[in-house]
Amino acid sequence: MFNYLKWELKDYLGTKYKWFIIIGIIYLLALIVPLENDDFFSGLIGLAYSITLICALLGTYFAGTKHAVSTFSKKSFLLESMIPISAKKILLAKYILGIIINFIYLIIFILGLITILIKGVGLSNTFEFLRKIIEFTDPIKLFEGICLLICSSVSFLSVVVLCFVGVKAFNPSGKYDKIIGFVLAVFVLYTIGYIMSIVVSGSSSTYLTDLVYIIISTIAFFVTSYLIENKLEIYN
Repeated sequence: MFNYLKWELKDYLGTKYKWFIIIGIIYLLALIVPLENDDFFSGLIGLAYSITLICALLGTYFAGTKHAVSTFSKKSFLLESMIPISAKKILLAKYILGIIINFIYLIIFILGLITILIKGVGLSNTFEFLRKIIEFTDPIKLFEGICLLICSSVSFLSVVVLCFVGVKAFNPSGKYDKIIGFVLAVFVLYTIGYIMSIVVSGSSSTYLTDLVYIIISTIAFFVTSYLIENKLEIYN
């Protein structure tokens, strides 16, 4: 499974590295070009920076999920089904890869914030500001925040993948499968959000929320793997 994950990650980075280079150039230009100037070039750089930052923020949740879902609609999935690895391991690898991709975009978002911070207050003041944040951050709260981010991201990914695979399994013709999968995912996520608001109501513990996310992810994982093994035509 590790080799499969490494191959998938290498393939993803190989197709996206040009975009990462462009993002780096945009951040560099945003750092050195006076954005307060009222001219076309400065405005263009400012617009490109803003769009990049928004896309990076959205990517921290949606990029990994989109990649995991899209792999089921690619012809390469036929080859994946022939790999001597169980469907559960392949699905787990897709989950892990999705989380890695989300964190890549999270890093891009953080670098974007640091870029504009350096531009505003200078490099030395930025390092001092970051040092104070690290110094006064409660390690326990930081750990809880990271756990919540990971658990919620995995839960979101697993539910969306389940909805898409479910549509593919029961609608093998593939007609409108992405639209149906999207609508189903929105409905299921809304329902889960409503149920969670009731379950964790009155509790200030993030661990209870994490536990609910883990349960949802586990159920979604086993149901999805069952559908892949027993319902998808590609596996039968």
